[in-house]
This record gives sequence, structure tokens and C-alpha cells, in this order.
Amino acid sequence: MKNDVAKIKAYKILSVDAADLYDYVVGNKAYYICDEDGKIDFDKFTASIYNSMETKKLKSVYEEEKRNRKVKGSFELNKYQARAEEEYGATLAVINVTFKKKHKETKTIEELRKLFYEKGIRLKSDKTENTYVRYKRSAGSSREGHCLFILEPLKKKMMRWSSCGFDESKISDKVSWESYISLTLSNAQCEIHIPKESILFIPDAKSRFLKDVVTLKKDADGNIVTAPGTANIKNKIWDGQALLDESVFAENEYLNGKGMALLRNRFFKTCAFNTKLQAWFEANGITDVSQLHPKSYTRAKRISDIKLVVTYSSLKSIKLMESTLPEKSREDEAKREEKAREAIDLWLNELEEDFGVVKTEKPTVFFGGKMVQTSYQLINTLEVDREELTALTKPAHEYLDRIMNDPTYMRYFLHCEALASAETLFTEGEEYDGHGDANVEDNLEFNTLRKRVNFDLLSLNDDYSKTVFYDDFRQQIRKDYLTKMKKGKLLVHGTNATLFGNGYEMLSAVTDPTFKLSAPASIALQGNEVRSSFFSDSQEILCARSPHVTMGNLFVAKNKRPENDVYSSWFNLTKEIICVNSIGECLMHRLNGCDFDSDSMLITNDPILLNSAKKHYNKFGVPVGDFDSKTENNEIYKIDTDISENKIGEIINTSQWLNSIFWDKNSKGVFDLELYYDICRLAVLSGFEIDKAKRNYGISAKDELESVKKKYKKNKYELRPSFMELVKKHKGYGEDDDENDPKPKYSDNYQTAMQLLQSVVETEATRKNYTPGKRALISFMRDLESKKLDNEYRYAKEIIDELESQHKLLVDLRKKLSKSSQDEKQRIWEKTREIESQCVAFVKKKMKTVHVMKILLESLDKKELDVTKFKSLLLSCICSASNSFYDQVSACGAGQQRYELKMDPYGELEIFGIGHSKSLIS
Repeated sequence: MKNDVAKIKAYKILSVDAADLYDYVVGNKAYYICDEDGKIDFDKFTASIYNSMETKKLKSVYEEEKRNRKVKGSFELNKYQARAEEEYGATLAVINVTFKKKHKETKTIEELRKLFYEKGIRLKSDKTENTYVRYKRSAGSSREGHCLFILEPLKKKMMRWSSCGFDESKISDKVSWESYISLTLSNAQCEIHIPKESILFIPDAKSRFLKDVVTLKKDADGNIVTAPGTANIKNKIWDGQALLDESVFAENEYLNGKGMALLRNRFFKTCAFNTKLQAWFEANGITDVSQLHPKSYTRAKRISDIKLVVTYSSLKSIKLMESTLPEKSREDEAKREEKAREAIDLWLNELEEDFGVVKTEKPTVFFGGKMVQTSYQLINTLEVDREELTALTKPAHEYLDRIMNDPTYMRYFLHCEALASAETLFTEGEEYDGHGDANVEDNLEFNTLRKRVNFDLLSLNDDYSKTVFYDDFRQQIRKDYLTKMKKGKLLVHGTNATLFGNGYEMLSAVTDPTFKLSAPASIALQGNEVRSSFFSDSQEILCARSPHVTMGNLFVAKNKRPENDVYSSWFNLTKEIICVNSIGECLMHRLNGCDFDSDSMLITNDPILLNSAKKHYNKFGVPVGDFDSKTENNEIYKIDTDISENKIGEIINTSQWLNSIFWDKNSKGVFDLELYYDICRLAVLSGFEIDKAKRNYGISAKDELESVKKKYKKNKYELRPSFMELVKKHKGYGEDDDENDPKPKYSDNYQTAMQLLQSVVETEATRKNYTPGKRALISFMRDLESKKLDNEYRYAKEIIDELESQHKLLVDLRKKLSKSSQDEKQRIWEKTREIESQCVAFVKKKMKTVHVMKILLESLDKKELDVTKFKSLLLSCICSASNSFYDQVSACGAGQQRYELKMDPYGELEIFGIGHSKSLIS
């Protein structure tokens, strides 16, 4: 098995907006990508293509065309370190074009797209001039309006490879085609080798049943109506999942100990769960492939060859092949099966047997994976009172109180934050799910250098906690901590768990010839039962998937985890995987259109949240959209324009506004179900918008959204709840995307959970008093016999002037962060570190003597030189440029007893109910 964890994490690529290129394209001129010195301007390389199957093939084709003299130069332009042990490169094989701005000569973005998609772009560097043509885009980037353009000589071979033997001209479903050819762009952590003879295909089982829900459908006049009713539910119970033999996990270093692996290949995406597949065959007396389910298909000659079981839904080319059937034949099961087999054979013939592993399940970053962070959407769909919120937030306030008063707790907090940052700062989203990055808007998450230096100083001497400087840092920690709480980011016992849908039934179907794929029966789990090793048997738990829109998306489940059950017997699952049942259950709609290709949900047994969800649980029908997706025959530039005009952020905002209205009315004795039905309309629309890059439902989200908003702008609830102003910087579901109302007005007069949370957090916080620090930083410096020289004052002034200038750049970067795309965010983080490194280098060069350092420290204490705005940057650079101040602080703390905290189930101290012990640092 292969285990190629690549050194190159990603290749940086040029990113430029179409409006800035317009004059060059129209004038048939080449756009110059070099700086004033004639060298390629890498500051313009703000996008990335991650290490993937795509880049592996792209590099191979580039080298081939280089030998054919169709391209010049190297595929890799340069390399640089972005983080420890991770190399980033740069390439001009592809470029990223954004379509964010209009040009004065064009009326619409669509017009710009049409021009660029037809004509391409010419770029000129120091030695060459090349033409780039439209290539492909991922689902995530398409929603942001981005598209990759490729060197023209490379496109034909890359598209031939991307098409995997399919004839694009015969494919009418262009939306799906564009989505599926981009699957190979996903970041691959490693590759594993799975021979084509080791793969077994089985059709998807579908559970069909009638259910009373809240439906969104068209009436006889074609108008969209939302109302309670009975819907014909069709659950594809294994949608996007697979069973992978445990031997594959054991033989691969990256997968060892994991319970699932998200695999990618051309037209292929599946979440493969760790299964004792071969042991199952042996236990059930399966010795020949003829004994397998009659509708399964494999090229394996021996049972021992089979290592991967996948359903048809994982091979995306099956859907495309079925779309080539005449309209009248698409319901013919035999003809669909014939097309499916045809697609499988074509794919297997073209298959390169190395599969990219995109991700695995992982614990949360909170307290060793024991805690999970809630979102404001979850909190705002619950009916909780002040007393309950006070109890819910009490552990957080107690922890913050200890952080503020005890340097041992602050050290522990900063250590945990550093671990969390290492996991989250550079992880890109698999696909946009409406749940933005949890860290980007928090000031101290941005300035990791500052946190590191304060941690180091505090680790050397507890007396550092008595300084005025530390007091400022401590207060900023407190402010950010409280802001997170006000945004609904509360820690509760639980985790984010990957969904495994009816896994035991899937395993049984492989070897049971009588298993009815058209009418599967539940075996291991019944009704709302789930199976999670995170919780004990028979525990009730609350579950919520992101994006979480409204009350009907809450899922209250009962954990079924007896000893030696079928899941522990035949699967190797971790605490971050939850087994669920969608046979006869409206689970997939309740979780807002989930499937099982690595979707995850928050699970918690927190009694306050759980009991709140149960109060009205059966009164809120599950939102269900009764629509079929439509084949999109438009030109590709029209499709891409439509996808980029995504309303997901505005839909989520509006739903939370309406949820607030609902709970405010409820507090006054009015349980407004008509209002709830309108919110359900938004829940269904959110799913459509997220899937927009893959399928078209023929519904205008913009029109439907405006219809709902117009209805509620006419009454006393026209003002938005004020908590939304606080969370609006959280890109994706907080920022107001309403072009007709870009600056909404806010009101405090809402009786809703999130509004109440603001008050509770503020009230509890004001009850705490903290002794301010008084000690000066300079007090840690021993007396110096020699006098300060004039040139030392000059060096200190040069340092201060330089850092003031660089600090302004850092502030500008911070302002851009919340409105940036994922690639742009990463580039901003990297640029921040570059600036910080430059600052440290400058201070190291100019801080020639200890006296210079002393002058700088005095400026921090006495403020003789105005360094107030960038004092944290200044101290961070002083400490990073030289160990002198560290040495002085350490010497002053000699003989001091300092303590550290560690998680300990037998410890007498508790943080969020988790045992900890305090021990002396040796």
C-alpha cells in the first residue's frame, strides 16, 4: 500500500480578477505578471491548488509537453516554507481567475465570463508569453465565482484524462459534469493502492415510505407552497459510503487506527469505513464470488481479492451514463442497470489504481476531543431561559476566572489554544457547508506570535503575570473569550461525528442474496436509534448538522450500544463516527439533506440543550423539498454565473432572523406555525443553494428569499435581532449578503436564545473583578553599568518607526480576512507570518546592544515613545530577536515554584467537568 504524504502541500498560483484583465483581452494584449525588477511577482499568487491527483497528473503532462517543446520552463517556479515540515511551491501551469468586479465596458459579470471563456487570456512573464483557456472549477470555488484557466497546450491531454473515457459531447447534464471532473482537485493527504479486481459494486438500497412533514412543492398554478403534508420519502440509505477492509487501514501509516477514509479518484468519491470484510466472508462461509448478492458486480476471481465495497452513488459517472438514456427510458430499472454496468466497466478500464485519501475522522481540538463547540444557529433554535443559559455558561465563566487569576491556568489555556491553532489554521474546507472557519475573526488567533511570546515569558516566571503588559494581554484574552461565548460558541460534552448510514445492513446485503435493495429492512438500528462509542448505552443525545437552519433540523436520538454488538464485531469504528438509521426514518431530510460521503454532525448529551430540544420536538415538522433536479443545458458561462450568485449566506441570515421572531412570539404565548413553515422554506432553499454547483432544481432562490423577507419587513419585526450584528463578520452565515439592505438596523427587543445569551454572558462577566498588574517590564532587567549612547537611541527609534509601519500592514490584512475566500485567507495568514518574520529580522539587526533593548522596554512601560498601537508586536519581536530578555526574566524567577495542569480522570480539579491535576514543573 502506498503512503505518499507529499512534501509539497500545495502549489501557489496566480490569481487575478477578470475586470483587471478585460482591457488586455479586448485589446489582444498580454498581461505582464512581473514586478519592476522583471521577476515574477509572487505577491499575486494568492490562490492554491493542493497536492492531489490533479497536480500529480498536471505535472506529468507539463513535463511531457515540455519535451514536445510546447511549453517552456519548469513546472515548479520556486519553493518556500509556509509552516514547519510543509513545503509550498508555485506554478504557472494553471491560474485562478475571479469574477468579483464588473468592468465599466460590461453590463454584467456574465458578459465578462462569456468573453473570457471564449477568448482565453494571454500572460507575459520575464521570458515567455502563454495563452490560458478555461479549464475547471471545484464546487467550493464555483460558489465564490472562481475558475481555473490552464496553459493551452496542456488542456487537451488533461481533459482527456479528466473525462476518464467519457465523451463530454454526449453529456447533457453540464452542471454535474463540471462538478465531477473537479473531484481530483481535492487535497490528498496520501495515496493508497486498490486494484480494480479488489472492488465490488452494489446498487444503492432505497427506503421508500410516506411521512408527515412540512413540504415545499409547486401547486397546480406553478407557485411554490410550503405547508404540512404527507411526502413520499426516498432515502438512498448508503449514499456515498463504502466498506474498506481493515487490512488496508492497518497497512497504511496515515490510516492506521482510523475508522474512515474519504477516497477520491476520477468521477469517484466515497467515504470508506473500516470493516472486517474478509472476516465477514469467512464467518458467513462465502468462498466464491457467485455467492455474493446477485446484483453486485466485481472483476474479482477470488473472494480474498475483494477489499472495497462501494455503491453506485459513489461512482459519479453512473449518473452521467444514465442521463444519456432517452427521457422515457429513465424509469426503466433494467435499462438503468445496463447503463450502470456500462459506466462501471468504462471506469474500471480507465482506472488508475492509486486513490487519494482526502481526509479521515478526527477528534475535536477541545480538551483532547472530549468537548465540542456549538454554533449560534443551534443555540437560536432552542427555547432556553435565563436560568438555563446561566447554568450552561457557568463552567466557561469559572474557567475564564481561573485563567485571569492564575498563571498556571493561563499557561494551560495558551497551550491548548496553540494545539487547536495547529489543527485549524491551514485546513481547507472539503466543500462549503455554510459553517465558516471557527477562528479567523478572533484577534488573538490572528496574532499567534503574541500568544507564543506571552506563553514563553509566563513559563519562565510567574511574576510576569504581575506586569502591566501582561494585564493588557490578559484583558484581551478575556474580551475574545467572552465574544466567542456571545457568538454562541459554547463548549459542551460531545464531538463532531461522521455519519455512517445503516452500515451493518450494507455489509449484510453483500452476502445475502435475499436482501431487498428496493425495500431494505432495518436490522441493527430501529427508528431514531444511533450507535456512538462516545456515549454510553441508552443515553439520549442531541444532534445537529451544519448548516443548521431551524427547529425541524434538530435530531434527538437514543444511543444503542450494547456490549459485543454487530458494530463492534464487524467494524473498527472510533468515537468520531456515529452509526445512524434512515430506513423508514426522515433522517436525511431532518439533517438538511445529509448523505454519507463524510458528512458529520455535532452530537452532545448536554442536559440543558437536550431538554430544550425535546420541549416542542414533535410540533416541528421536518422540512422536505418535493422537487426533482433538472438537466442544465445552458452555456457553461451562464451556469457558472448562476452558481456564483449564491444566496446561502443571506438564506441562513434570514432564517435566524425569522427563528428569532418565532421564539419572541412564543414568549408572548403565540406558537406561530405559519411562520415556522416560512422558515422551513428557507431550510429547503439552503440545501438547494449548497447543491447548486452539482444539480439544478429550477427554483430561483433570490425570488423565494425576497418573497419571504418582504412578508416580515412590514411588521414590528422589521429590525434584526442585535446579536446578528455581532456575528455578521463570521463569513458564510453571519455576514449580511442582502444587496437590497446592506446595512440592516438592529434591535435588542427579541426574546430569543441568542439575544438572551448576550445578556447572560455580559451579566456574569461584570461580576468578576481582577487585580490589575503594576510591575514594569524593565524591572526584570539587571542594572547595566555602561551608559546608553546616542546611536542606541537612534537604533531604538528606527525599530519603532519600522514596526509602526509594518503594524499598519498587519491591520489592513486583518480587515481583509473576514471577506476573503478560503485561498485568500490562507495567503493572508502566510503574508502575516512573512511580515512578522521581517519585523523580527529588522529588530535583530538593529538591537545591537542590551541598551537598545532596554530603551525599547522602557518605551513599553513609560510610553516615552508612542508604541501603544503596536506594543504587542514590539515585545514579541524583542523576545524573538534575542534570548536576552528571556534570560533576564528566567534569572529573576530562579528558585520559583511553577505548576502545570494536565488532564487526569482522577484529578481533583475540574474544567468543564473534566478531571485535571496540578503538578510542580521540574
